[in-house]
Order: sequence, then structure tokens, then C-alpha cells
Amino acid sequence: MLGQAPGPIVPTIAHPDLPAEFARAALERQETGESLAQACTYLGEGVPLCFRVEVDGKRNWISVAELKSWGLSLEDVGKAVKIQEERNPLVEMRPPDGGHWWQVEARDGRESMIFLNPEWLSVVGESAVVAAPIRGVVLAWESGDPENDKIMAVGVRALFDQGEAPVSPKLFRYTNKGWVVWGEIVLGAGEAPKPETR
Repeated sequence: MLGQAPGPIVPTIAHPDLPAEFARAALERQETGESLAQACTYLGEGVPLCFRVEVDGKRNWISVAELKSWGLSLEDVGKAVKIQEERNPLVEMRPPDGGHWWQVEARDGRESMIFLNPEWLSVVGESAVVAAPIRGVVLAWESGDPENDKIMAVGVRALFDQGEAPVSPKLFRYTNKGWVVWGEIVLGAGEAPKPETR
């Protein structure tokens, strides 16, 4: 366990609206101060990587106030959670109908560990792109092959549009500045989704 936390803590990449929803729910419970602030760090362009604690089989979002009550800061929890997972969960996929990517195969709640362990992307390649279109799904592929980029763009956008827990259509890369948004899956008029890089 981390600090005085009542159970394991796991990272979860989340929809950008989640911290505001968390604060509204806390206000409705008449909480104040740091109880309104969700324990999140941010990837490029405001996409939150938030932390949950598992107690009695349930995972609950954590507030900054809870972290402090357990003797932890956001920096502490990120570093400690990072070293909990020793095995690279990326598994290579090459289905017969086309496409080539890696996906995270990890227990629920640990799919976002890739964002704390970017060194795992070395199996993907130097131009690795990461997508988290819905909660529970993290995909990575080597960008640069137009056909594969298109296949992945269509798949990522479909998951984002049709998923019950959408996260982001953004594509991320890890650089010397940390996680940055490399592009976003956009829909053109009458066209299949395609990655729009920056």
C-alpha cells in the first residue's frame, strides 16, 4: 500500500470533464477545499490522468484531501504507482484483416500504467503514438505507415464515438517535454476518420 491508503491505487486516463464533475458531486455533498479537487495529473492539452483507490473490490476516485490524509502528494503517488507494475502489458496485434498495433492487456484499472511508464513504448518503436479512446482501452502503434495510420484512426474514432465511457480522440506521444498531444482523430465531410497531426 501507498502511505496510509486503504487499498491499491491505480491511474486512469479520463475524459476532460471528469474533474469538474467530481467537484460538482463533492459540492452537492457539501464538501469544501481540497475535497473538491480530484487527484489528477494532466497529459497534453488538459487530458487528466486521475487516481482511484480500490477498497472491497470497488474503485473510487481520490481527492487531493484524501491523498494528503494518507500522507501522500500527487507527485508521491505518481512515482509510487509507477513502480508497482513491473511487467510491460503491451501485446502486439496483427489481425488477418489488416492493421498492426499494440494494446495494453492489464487488469481493469491498470490499462493507464503506460502513461506512467513511457519506456514501455520502446517495443512499439521510436515514433510510437498512444490512444485512449475509451476507459479500459489503451492502444499504441508506430506512426508513419499511411494505411496503418488510417486503419488505427478509424478504429480509435469508432471506439470513442460508440463507447460507453469515452475518454479522448487525441493521440499522444512521449517527448523530452513529457506527454504531448501529437494529433487528434477528426471527421471530414463524407470521409473516414484520419489523424490530424500537429
